[in-house]
Amino acid sequence: MNFQFPNIDEMKIEDAIVWYLKETNKVFSTKNRIAGTFSDEYKQALLQWKLELYRKALAERNSR
Repeated sequence: MNFQFPNIDEMKIEDAIVWYLKETNKVFSTKNRIAGTFSDEYKQALLQWKLELYRKALAERNSR
């Protein structure tokens, strides 16, 4: 499934981290967990997005 996450390459690292934290708070809130609002596929895609963010942040850090 293709989820519409922000493009990491077009974001500053700080903005991407803020977006990710807001999204995980929403996904794992008690209300949404009980209602089953977000699928396991969405959570897996969010994890993959976070890994890409980690790679970008690490590359930026190493280039400094």
